[in-house]
Amino acid sequence: MFKPLSNLGILPPVAVFTMVISLYSGTSKAESALKVYHQMIAVGVNPVFYTYTQLIWVLATDFSKVRYLRLAKKYFLETLDKGMTLDRTPFLYLMGAIAYREPL
Repeated sequence: MFKPLSNLGILPPVAVFTMVISLYSGTSKAESALKVYHQMIAVGVNPVFYTYTQLIWVLATDFSKVRYLRLAKKYFLETLDKGMTLDRTPFLYLMGAIAYREPL
């Protein structure tokens, strides 16, 4: 993902979008990360697993809006639908958020 496109050191668009989403995730700015993700999709850049991991993390850990949990679930299922090989990280973020927010 982060391999330059040429000897000029230009990163592919997916790497740039993912880095911006990661920066917003690191500062717990879910709405901003979501806007970048939507822009990424609008310009035709396909997200990679790490993009989804960062997006799911910021949505699952931001308790300011209830819709963020629904979106985290949606993007987690989207990774499964795309046949991406998952590690446990996004799953744990999502399950932790569900356990914290949803009644038993």
